Amino acid sequence: LGVQRFFRWLGTTRIRITWTLIALIGIMAFGAYFRLADLSSTPPEMTSDHVEKLLDVNRVLHGETNVFFANNHGRDAIQFYALALLSYLPGTEVNFTLLKLLTVLEGLVTLPVLWWMGREVIGRDEPRLGNAVGLALAALVAVSYWHEMLSRLGLRIVLTPLFVALIVIFLARAVRYNRRSDFIGAGLALGVGLYAYQAIRMMPIAVLVAVGIAFIFGLRSLRERGHMLMNLVALVIVAFVIFVPLFRYDTEYPEDFWRRTYGRLFGDDVTQTTDENGNLVMRSPEAGELIDAFNKNIPVLGDNFRNALLMYNWKGDVAWINNAPNQPAFDPVSGGLLIVGIGAWLARMVRRRDSFDWALLPLILVMMLPSALAIAYPIENPSATRMSGTLPGVYLLAALPLALLALALPRLIGRVGTLVAVVGVGAVVLVSYGVNSKTY
Repeated sequence: LGVQRFFRWLGTTRIRITWTLIALIGIMAFGAYFRLADLSSTPPEMTSDHVEKLLDVNRVLHGETNVFFANNHGRDAIQFYALALLSYLPGTEVNFTLLKLLTVLEGLVTLPVLWWMGREVIGRDEPRLGNAVGLALAALVAVSYWHEMLSRLGLRIVLTPLFVALIVIFLARAVRYNRRSDFIGAGLALGVGLYAYQAIRMMPIAVLVAVGIAFIFGLRSLRERGHMLMNLVALVIVAFVIFVPLFRYDTEYPEDFWRRTYGRLFGDDVTQTTDENGNLVMRSPEAGELIDAFNKNIPVLGDNFRNALLMYNWKGDVAWINNAPNQPAFDPVSGGLLIVGIGAWLARMVRRRDSFDWALLPLILVMMLPSALAIAYPIENPSATRMSGTLPGVYLLAALPLALLALALPRLIGRVGTLVAVVGVGAVVLVSYGVNSKTY
């Protein structure tokens, strides 16, 4: 009966064609062209990371069901099962092209999620502005050199912006409306995201920061604060229940689970050694060794944060696999919009005094930590991959002035303003695409 009702509903449902839907389809099509053009030969060759991934997918296809893959310094599991599933499509085989195809598809799925995120972050009291910001955000990311690189990279890192955006969607609603369903949604997105890429391990801090700001400054009564605390407990329980398999792995094999983190914080010489035959052997360091190594490296943290902040407009990642070495993550057009957008967001914070408006900038800073905390290897900071968790937030800031201008023109010069706004925004996106395409 349930299936019959579903098909009866499907038969009577009509998709409402709106300008928003048309714009989203156009953005998706443009993003697909940018990401799929000459995919088989761009990038042309694998690195050792890709070889390791193909070997792990082969293990999955032969019956291994790991929740964490310990080789190659430890990697999260979602991508390997997704690729194994994709390999069942007719005419496909597990190779480098399939790796890139999967990350391209994940990058494309991210675009409508970013539109949704823009709407929710701006809030339901400003629906036109939220819709405009969401569309501008999706469009700028569709032509982004940074996101293009992540989408074609063939590695699980492209999942970071997707899950960060999903968490932010529910988190913005949670701190504004204090509804348990939104907290549970944030917990689901966070719990699943922890299986995607290690940078998402910083998102629990971002959640606590956002809820803390709302708890202290956004709620007026003890009853509301008590309700938010209970909702936060629900979020933690949901996320932890999903995380339980990884938690068990962490308790049994902590040196594998934290190997990448330890290496960037303390240095690989603290967590590994070489035996008499020249083989690399992992070791569990004492607490005193970790403290000494951390204290030795901590002076680098300030420089790392400064370099991370400069990644967007000044000097980016030096690693050739992640970047055209030293190229900023933003092109001059979107980079200029980002600077204006930060000012516009600060003005919005003062004007609205909304809890999540005040939480957005701290959230971006928290998601810089996976890169900035590479204090044992400062050459790896800024990292276009480890800072990919900041991508939804910083591009939202860049989208804000573009959306404000597009909405202001019709009010200033009437119907002609609408045409000018559409043409102007389209021109900005096309110029950005031209620069980013050449860079990539």
